[in-house]
Amino acid sequence: MNGELVRISLKQIMIAIPVIKKMISVYLPIQTSYWIKRNVDNMVRALKGLDENRNNLIRKYGLKDESGNITVSKANELYYWADYNLLLEEIVDVIINKVPVSDLKKTELSKNDQAAIAFMLKDENDSSRK
Repeated sequence: MNGELVRISLKQIMIAIPVIKKMISVYLPIQTSYWIKRNVDNMVRALKGLDENRNNLIRKYGLKDESGNITVSKANELYYWADYNLLLEEIVDVIINKVPVSDLKKTELSKNDQAAIAFMLKDENDSSRK
């Protein structure tokens, strides 16, 4: 299986990861599990800079308490969340190995779950897809 370059927002990745964790909680064919793991690895790599940027925002909008911990002050929460949401809108290129829907027949997913991972699903009945 060859991966496909997918343009996706960091927010979409953040939404997809919990759904993927739910998917892999059931037994799947080994090949499917392998490709899902590869997809997760690629998505996690794409998120690498997000934590650093989030920490920078916490330092920017935060206050240091007596123990040295920095937390976002109530007065700056709106600014923090506005800037954080802008970070999540960043579009990244991720190599995704499409997983056949038929391989997931033991997995129960809601419509929202399916929408969250649609970028990594392949419908074998749709000839317009790879």
